[in-house]
Amino acid sequence: MALKLKNVRAGYGSGTIIDIEGYAFEGGRITSIIGKNGSGKSTLLKAIDVQLPYAGSVTVDGAEVSEMPHAQRAKMVAYLPQQLSPVAMSVRTLVSHGRFPYKSFGHNLTREDDRIIDEAMKMVEVAGLGHRQVSSISGGEMSRAYIAMVIAQKSRYILLDEPASNLDIEHQIKLMEILKELALKGVGIIMTSHDIPLALTYSHEVLLIGNGKIIDSGSPAEISERDGLKRAVGVGAARIKNPEFLFDYSLIK
Repeated sequence: MALKLKNVRAGYGSGTIIDIEGYAFEGGRITSIIGKNGSGKSTLLKAIDVQLPYAGSVTVDGAEVSEMPHAQRAKMVAYLPQQLSPVAMSVRTLVSHGRFPYKSFGHNLTREDDRIIDEAMKMVEVAGLGHRQVSSISGGEMSRAYIAMVIAQKSRYILLDEPASNLDIEHQIKLMEILKELALKGVGIIMTSHDIPLALTYSHEVLLIGNGKIIDSGSPAEISERDGLKRAVGVGAARIKNPEFLFDYSLIK
């Protein structure tokens, strides 16, 4: 099972932001995309989710995502942007939107849907907020509610744009543990991140992007030993072999 890119070009208007010759995201793995602001990280996620038109090919198990009906595509790929809106609905209603690809028009949620929603809310610790309006909760709580929604979607791949940016450190680590748990169940996690130590600690694979192109890719250990990270963001990383440290990697000049 793989989500494959081949000669993918995408951008805004007539401008090309990303130009990816080829890459394969594997199921059951966390892949972090790292690069400077404006390097094309978010554009890549939007192209995979067909929010932007693209040239080339983006496939899941050989099927072109842009040619899939919306509900089928949503079962393959779930997407969560960095900027989230305080929508006018309860937290539980928001999370229940993750089940819409599985429903016929007008059909109510089943017991199985309710179980999946409850499980997702419990995983990200928003079970006690179900009755609250999304507009009334904190930014961090809202981020976790949206994460519960994409978990409830039960897609084979989850695209997350800076998912830890609005979370305190406790919930950042909790989120990454949840993503590890989902990966163990076969879900492919593709996320962008500015937090390099956190990304290197929890990812199976790292993809470095600069000026819309792939600079390097590999395991966190491989990336930390090469110069691609420095070329991508201007700093390197070193592995720390001390169990008392929070993360396995630290930034270096």
